[in-house]
Amino acid sequence: LQSTFNNRQARCISATTASWNRAAVSRANDSPMSVERFQSSGSSRRRLRCVSDDMRQEASGEESTRTSRSSREVTYTSLGGNSWKMHFKASGVTVLTDPWLVDSLTFGDAPWLYEARKPTSGMGIGMEAAKDADIVLLTQGLDDHTHCPTLSLLPRSLPVVASPSAADVARRLGFLQVVELRHGDKWQLGDLEMEATEGARVGPPWSMRENGYILREKASPGGSGVSCYYEPHNDFSESSMRRCSNVDILIAPACQVSFGMFPLVKGPASTAQLVDIFRPSVIIPLLNAELAEGGIISPAVNSDSQQGQIELRRLLTEKSKEGKGSATKVVIMEPPVMGKPHRIRLLSRE
Repeated sequence: LQSTFNNRQARCISATTASWNRAAVSRANDSPMSVERFQSSGSSRRRLRCVSDDMRQEASGEESTRTSRSSREVTYTSLGGNSWKMHFKASGVTVLTDPWLVDSLTFGDAPWLYEARKPTSGMGIGMEAAKDADIVLLTQGLDDHTHCPTLSLLPRSLPVVASPSAADVARRLGFLQVVELRHGDKWQLGDLEMEATEGARVGPPWSMRENGYILREKASPGGSGVSCYYEPHNDFSESSMRRCSNVDILIAPACQVSFGMFPLVKGPASTAQLVDIFRPSVIIPLLNAELAEGGIISPAVNSDSQQGQIELRRLLTEKSKEGKGSATKVVIMEPPVMGKPHRIRLLSRE
Protein backbone atom coordinates (compact mmCIF):
# COMPACT_ATOMS: atom_id res chain seq x y z
CA LEU A 1 0.00 0.00 0.00
CA GLN A 2 2.86 2.36 0.88
CA SER A 3 4.49 1.60 -2.48
CA THR A 4 1.22 2.28 -4.30
CA PHE A 5 0.88 5.71 -2.69
CA ASN A 6 4.53 6.61 -3.34
CA ASN A 7 4.27 5.66 -7.01
CA ARG A 8 1.09 7.68 -7.51
CA GLN A 9 2.53 10.71 -5.71
CA ALA A 10 5.67 10.61 -7.85
CA ARG A 11 3.54 10.47 -10.97
CA CYS A 12 1.47 13.48 -9.89
CA ILE A 13 4.41 15.64 -8.82
CA SER A 14 6.33 14.94 -12.00
CA ALA A 15 3.27 16.00 -13.95
CA THR A 16 3.62 19.56 -12.71
CA THR A 17 6.47 19.95 -15.20
CA ALA A 18 5.28 17.50 -17.82
CA SER A 19 2.01 16.90 -19.61
CA TRP A 20 -0.55 14.70 -17.89
CA ASN A 21 -1.77 11.48 -19.40
CA ARG A 22 -5.20 12.48 -20.69
CA ALA A 23 -6.15 8.91 -21.40
CA ALA A 24 -6.41 7.98 -17.72
CA VAL A 25 -8.12 4.65 -17.18
CA SER A 26 -11.54 5.04 -15.61
CA ARG A 27 -11.61 4.02 -11.94
CA ALA A 28 -15.26 3.11 -11.75
CA ASN A 29 -17.98 0.96 -13.10
CA ASP A 30 -20.71 3.31 -14.16
CA SER A 31 -23.84 3.18 -12.02
CA PRO A 32 -27.43 4.26 -12.60
CA MET A 33 -28.10 7.77 -11.41
CA SER A 34 -31.51 9.39 -11.11
CA VAL A 35 -31.76 13.14 -11.49
CA GLU A 36 -34.17 15.97 -10.87
CA ARG A 37 -34.07 19.02 -13.13
CA PHE A 38 -34.97 22.62 -12.52
CA GLN A 39 -35.09 25.21 -15.31
CA SER A 40 -34.11 28.68 -14.16
CA SER A 41 -34.51 32.00 -15.92
CA GLY A 42 -32.48 33.07 -18.93
CA SER A 43 -31.46 31.16 -22.01
CA SER A 44 -28.48 28.87 -21.75
CA ARG A 45 -25.79 29.17 -24.39
CA ARG A 46 -24.59 25.66 -23.85
CA ARG A 47 -25.89 22.09 -23.74
CA LEU A 48 -25.14 20.02 -20.68
CA ARG A 49 -25.43 16.31 -20.31
CA CYS A 50 -24.95 14.16 -17.24
CA VAL A 51 -24.15 10.55 -18.02
CA SER A 52 -23.91 7.60 -15.62
CA ASP A 53 -23.83 3.99 -16.85
CA ASP A 54 -26.68 3.12 -19.17
CA MET A 55 -28.72 6.19 -18.24
CA ARG A 56 -28.33 9.40 -20.26
CA GLN A 57 -30.30 12.40 -19.08
CA GLU A 58 -29.91 15.59 -21.14
CA ALA A 59 -30.38 19.11 -19.81
CA SER A 60 -30.59 21.23 -22.96
CA GLY A 61 -30.47 24.98 -23.11
CA GLU A 62 -30.69 27.10 -26.22
CA GLU A 63 -29.25 25.29 -29.22
CA SER A 64 -25.79 26.56 -30.11
CA THR A 65 -24.68 27.09 -33.64
CA ARG A 66 -21.32 25.48 -32.90
CA THR A 67 -20.96 21.72 -33.24
CA SER A 68 -17.69 21.06 -31.42
CA ARG A 69 -18.10 19.59 -27.96
CA SER A 70 -15.71 18.80 -25.13
CA SER A 71 -16.02 15.93 -22.66
CA ARG A 72 -15.58 16.88 -19.01
CA GLU A 73 -15.71 14.03 -16.55
CA VAL A 74 -15.26 13.20 -12.87
CA THR A 75 -15.93 10.10 -10.78
CA TYR A 76 -17.44 10.76 -7.34
CA THR A 77 -17.53 8.25 -4.49
CA SER A 78 -19.37 8.92 -1.23
CA LEU A 79 -17.48 7.42 1.71
CA GLY A 80 -19.95 8.30 4.47
CA GLY A 81 -20.14 11.26 6.81
CA ASN A 82 -18.18 14.17 5.37
CA SER A 83 -15.89 11.80 3.45
CA TRP A 84 -15.79 11.54 -0.30
CA LYS A 85 -13.39 10.95 -3.15
CA MET A 86 -13.32 12.50 -6.60
CA HIS A 87 -11.21 11.53 -9.60
CA PHE A 88 -10.77 14.33 -12.13
CA LYS A 89 -10.32 12.72 -15.52
CA ALA A 90 -8.62 15.57 -17.44
CA SER A 91 -5.94 16.21 -14.80
CA GLY A 92 -5.71 12.60 -13.62
CA VAL A 93 -5.81 13.67 -9.95
CA THR A 94 -7.80 11.82 -7.28
CA VAL A 95 -8.73 13.86 -4.20
CA LEU A 96 -9.62 12.20 -0.87
CA THR A 97 -11.61 14.65 1.26
CA ASP A 98 -12.13 14.63 5.06
CA PRO A 99 -11.47 10.87 5.18
CA TRP A 100 -13.21 8.70 7.78
CA LEU A 101 -12.53 5.11 6.72
CA VAL A 102 -12.05 3.09 9.93
CA ASP A 103 -13.51 2.86 13.43
CA SER A 104 -16.37 4.93 14.80
CA LEU A 105 -16.50 8.71 14.95
CA THR A 106 -16.11 10.39 18.32
CA PHE A 107 -15.12 13.83 19.54
CA GLY A 108 -12.23 13.95 21.97
CA ASP A 109 -12.25 10.14 22.16
CA ALA A 110 -15.40 10.27 24.29
CA PRO A 111 -17.84 7.69 22.89
CA TRP A 112 -19.95 7.98 26.05
CA LEU A 113 -20.70 11.57 24.99
CA TYR A 114 -21.19 11.02 21.25
CA GLU A 115 -20.36 8.20 18.88
CA ALA A 116 -21.37 7.74 15.25
CA ARG A 117 -21.10 4.80 12.92
CA LYS A 118 -21.86 4.52 9.25
CA PRO A 119 -25.11 2.86 8.23
CA THR A 120 -25.06 -0.73 7.01
CA SER A 121 -24.52 0.40 3.41
CA GLY A 122 -21.23 2.07 4.37
CA MET A 123 -19.79 -0.53 6.74
CA GLY A 124 -17.71 -2.18 4.04
CA ILE A 125 -15.76 0.99 3.33
CA GLY A 126 -12.18 0.78 4.59
CA MET A 127 -8.65 1.91 3.83
CA GLU A 128 -8.86 0.34 0.36
CA ALA A 129 -10.86 3.43 -0.61
CA ALA A 130 -7.73 5.52 -0.10
CA LYS A 131 -5.29 3.47 -2.16
CA ASP A 132 -5.71 5.57 -5.33
CA ALA A 133 -5.64 8.97 -3.63
CA ASP A 134 -3.10 11.52 -4.87
CA ILE A 135 -3.86 14.10 -2.19
CA VAL A 136 -5.85 14.52 1.03
CA LEU A 137 -8.06 17.61 1.41
CA LEU A 138 -9.11 18.67 4.93
CA THR A 139 -11.69 21.37 5.61
CA GLN A 140 -11.63 21.59 9.41
CA GLY A 141 -9.62 20.51 12.42
CA LEU A 142 -12.57 18.79 14.16
CA ASP A 143 -12.68 15.01 14.47
CA ASP A 144 -15.43 14.53 11.88
CA HIS A 145 -13.21 16.15 9.25
CA THR A 146 -9.72 15.32 10.54
CA HIS A 147 -10.28 11.74 11.71
CA CYS A 148 -7.03 10.73 13.37
CA PRO A 149 -7.56 6.92 13.33
CA THR A 150 -7.91 7.14 9.54
CA LEU A 151 -5.16 9.69 8.95
CA SER A 152 -2.73 7.68 11.08
CA LEU A 153 -3.04 4.77 8.61
CA LEU A 154 -2.22 6.84 5.52
CA PRO A 155 1.34 7.07 4.16
CA ARG A 156 3.06 10.15 5.59
CA SER A 157 4.36 10.98 2.10
CA LEU A 158 0.84 11.70 0.85
CA PRO A 159 0.37 15.48 0.34
CA VAL A 160 -2.21 17.12 2.63
CA VAL A 161 -3.95 20.41 1.84
CA ALA A 162 -5.71 21.75 4.90
CA SER A 163 -7.19 24.63 6.84
CA PRO A 164 -4.85 26.03 9.54
CA SER A 165 -6.47 23.98 12.33
CA ALA A 166 -6.46 20.79 10.27
CA ALA A 167 -2.88 21.42 9.16
CA ASP A 168 -1.79 21.43 12.81
CA VAL A 169 -3.29 17.95 13.25
CA ALA A 170 -1.65 16.64 10.06
CA ARG A 171 1.75 17.93 11.16
CA ARG A 172 1.40 16.30 14.59
CA LEU A 173 0.65 13.00 12.84
CA GLY A 174 3.91 13.30 10.91
CA PHE A 175 2.79 14.07 7.35
CA LEU A 176 5.77 15.29 5.36
CA GLN A 177 4.04 17.68 2.95
CA VAL A 178 1.33 19.74 4.63
CA VAL A 179 0.07 22.71 2.63
CA GLU A 180 -1.77 25.15 4.90
CA LEU A 181 -4.20 27.27 2.92
CA ARG A 182 -5.81 30.40 4.33
CA HIS A 183 -8.81 32.02 2.70
CA GLY A 184 -7.97 33.08 -0.84
CA ASP A 185 -4.79 30.97 -1.00
CA LYS A 186 -4.31 28.60 -3.92
CA TRP A 187 -2.18 25.53 -4.47
CA GLN A 188 -1.84 23.32 -7.51
CA LEU A 189 -1.08 19.63 -8.00
CA GLY A 190 -0.50 18.88 -11.64
CA ASP A 191 -3.38 20.47 -13.53
CA LEU A 192 -5.73 20.66 -10.52
CA GLU A 193 -5.91 23.92 -8.60
CA MET A 194 -7.28 24.11 -5.05
CA GLU A 195 -8.48 27.45 -3.67
CA ALA A 196 -9.48 27.95 -0.03
CA THR A 197 -12.68 29.89 0.63
CA GLU A 198 -14.29 31.17 3.82
CA GLY A 199 -16.09 28.22 5.37
CA ALA A 200 -17.84 27.38 8.63
CA ARG A 201 -17.35 29.26 11.86
CA VAL A 202 -17.23 26.41 14.38
CA GLY A 203 -16.10 28.43 17.40
CA PRO A 204 -17.13 31.72 19.02
CA PRO A 205 -18.15 34.68 16.81
CA TRP A 206 -14.61 36.07 16.79
CA SER A 207 -12.98 32.80 15.71
CA MET A 208 -11.56 32.39 12.22
CA ARG A 209 -13.71 30.53 9.77
CA GLU A 210 -12.62 27.08 8.62
CA ASN A 211 -12.20 26.28 4.92
CA GLY A 212 -14.35 25.52 1.95
CA TYR A 213 -12.64 24.74 -1.35
CA ILE A 214 -12.99 25.36 -5.05
CA LEU A 215 -11.30 22.61 -7.05
CA ARG A 216 -10.66 23.60 -10.63
CA GLU A 217 -8.88 21.78 -13.42
CA LYS A 218 -6.77 24.16 -15.45
CA ALA A 219 -8.44 24.51 -18.82
CA SER A 220 -6.68 22.68 -21.60
CA PRO A 221 -6.82 23.90 -25.22
CA GLY A 222 -9.82 21.57 -25.62
CA GLY A 223 -11.58 23.09 -22.62
CA SER A 224 -11.88 19.78 -20.77
CA GLY A 225 -11.50 21.04 -17.20
CA VAL A 226 -14.13 20.47 -14.47
CA SER A 227 -14.63 22.58 -11.35
CA CYS A 228 -16.46 21.95 -8.07
CA TYR A 229 -17.17 23.65 -4.75
CA TYR A 230 -17.39 22.00 -1.33
CA GLU A 231 -18.03 23.27 2.18
CA PRO A 232 -19.37 20.63 4.60
CA HIS A 233 -21.53 22.87 6.80
CA ASN A 234 -23.12 24.94 4.02
CA ASP A 235 -21.68 27.93 5.90
CA PHE A 236 -19.92 30.63 3.95
CA SER A 237 -19.33 34.34 3.50
CA GLU A 238 -21.65 35.43 0.70
CA SER A 239 -19.61 38.52 -0.15
CA SER A 240 -16.44 36.48 -0.66
CA MET A 241 -18.27 33.76 -2.60
CA ARG A 242 -19.66 36.24 -5.11
CA ARG A 243 -16.11 37.15 -6.11
CA CYS A 244 -15.51 33.57 -7.24
CA SER A 245 -16.10 32.17 -10.71
CA ASN A 246 -18.91 29.75 -11.51
CA VAL A 247 -18.40 26.03 -10.92
CA ASP A 248 -19.73 22.91 -12.63
CA ILE A 249 -20.46 20.81 -9.54
CA LEU A 250 -21.73 21.78 -6.10
CA ILE A 251 -21.26 19.28 -3.25
CA ALA A 252 -23.63 20.32 -0.46
CA PRO A 253 -25.21 18.76 2.66
CA ALA A 254 -28.45 16.93 1.96
CA CYS A 255 -30.20 18.53 4.94
CA GLN A 256 -29.87 20.74 7.98
CA VAL A 257 -28.32 19.17 11.08
CA SER A 258 -29.18 20.79 14.40
CA PHE A 259 -28.16 20.32 18.01
CA GLY A 260 -31.36 21.19 19.78
CA MET A 261 -32.36 24.52 18.26
CA PHE A 262 -28.82 25.40 17.13
CA PRO A 263 -27.99 24.59 13.47
CA LEU A 264 -24.67 22.77 13.14
CA VAL A 265 -25.02 22.30 9.39
CA LYS A 266 -27.13 24.66 7.31
CA GLY A 267 -29.69 23.21 4.97
CA PRO A 268 -31.52 23.69 1.65
CA ALA A 269 -31.89 27.48 1.88
CA SER A 270 -28.10 27.84 1.90
CA THR A 271 -27.74 25.35 -0.95
CA ALA A 272 -30.23 27.34 -3.04
CA GLN A 273 -28.20 30.46 -2.29
CA LEU A 274 -25.04 28.73 -3.52
CA VAL A 275 -26.84 27.76 -6.72
CA ASP A 276 -27.49 31.46 -7.33
CA ILE A 277 -23.84 32.29 -6.65
CA PHE A 278 -22.06 29.49 -8.52
CA ARG A 279 -24.62 28.48 -11.18
CA PRO A 280 -23.61 24.81 -11.06
CA SER A 281 -24.75 22.20 -13.54
CA VAL A 282 -24.88 19.36 -10.99
CA ILE A 283 -25.60 19.21 -7.26
CA ILE A 284 -24.25 16.20 -5.34
CA PRO A 285 -25.89 15.71 -1.92
CA LEU A 286 -23.39 15.12 0.89
CA LEU A 287 -24.55 12.26 3.12
CA ASN A 288 -23.12 13.68 6.34
CA ALA A 289 -26.33 13.04 8.31
CA GLU A 290 -26.69 9.37 7.37
CA LEU A 291 -25.27 8.01 10.64
CA ALA A 292 -26.12 5.57 13.41
CA GLU A 293 -25.58 7.67 16.52
CA GLY A 294 -25.12 6.95 20.23
CA GLY A 295 -23.95 8.69 23.39
CA ILE A 296 -25.76 10.91 25.87
CA ILE A 297 -26.03 13.94 23.57
CA SER A 298 -27.08 12.04 20.42
CA PRO A 299 -30.86 12.47 21.05
CA ALA A 300 -30.37 16.22 20.71
CA VAL A 301 -28.89 15.88 17.19
CA ASN A 302 -31.66 16.24 14.61
CA SER A 303 -31.66 15.80 10.84
CA ASP A 304 -33.89 14.57 8.01
CA SER A 305 -32.10 13.98 4.70
CA GLN A 306 -35.24 13.02 2.79
CA GLN A 307 -37.10 16.12 3.89
CA GLY A 308 -34.05 18.23 3.09
CA GLN A 309 -34.00 17.00 -0.50
CA ILE A 310 -37.72 17.69 -0.88
CA GLU A 311 -37.25 21.20 0.45
CA LEU A 312 -34.33 21.90 -1.89
CA ARG A 313 -36.36 20.82 -4.90
CA ARG A 314 -39.20 23.06 -3.75
CA LEU A 315 -36.91 26.08 -3.35
CA LEU A 316 -35.31 25.60 -6.77
CA THR A 317 -38.70 25.13 -8.40
CA GLU A 318 -39.91 28.38 -6.84
CA LYS A 319 -36.84 30.21 -8.10
CA SER A 320 -37.51 28.86 -11.57
CA LYS A 321 -41.11 30.08 -11.53
CA GLU A 322 -40.06 33.48 -10.21
CA GLY A 323 -37.41 33.83 -12.89
CA LYS A 324 -34.55 33.88 -10.41
CA GLY A 325 -31.32 31.99 -9.96
CA SER A 326 -29.01 30.15 -12.26
CA ALA A 327 -29.05 30.73 -16.00
CA THR A 328 -28.61 27.00 -16.65
CA LYS A 329 -30.49 23.86 -15.71
CA VAL A 330 -29.51 22.24 -12.43
CA VAL A 331 -29.28 18.46 -12.15
CA ILE A 332 -29.65 17.06 -8.63
CA MET A 333 -28.15 13.62 -8.19
CA GLU A 334 -30.09 11.20 -6.09
CA PRO A 335 -28.14 10.49 -2.87
CA PRO A 336 -25.24 8.28 -4.01
CA VAL A 337 -24.70 4.79 -2.66
CA MET A 338 -21.82 4.84 -0.18
CA GLY A 339 -18.68 3.26 -1.57
CA LYS A 340 -20.00 3.00 -5.13
CA PRO A 341 -18.31 5.22 -7.75
CA HIS A 342 -20.58 7.46 -9.79
CA ARG A 343 -19.30 8.75 -13.10
CA ILE A 344 -20.50 12.22 -14.03
CA ARG A 345 -19.84 13.46 -17.54
CA LEU A 346 -20.64 16.97 -18.70
CA LEU A 347 -20.73 17.56 -22.45
CA SER A 348 -20.83 21.20 -23.43
CA ARG A 349 -21.55 23.02 -26.64
CA GLU A 350 -20.47 26.62 -26.30
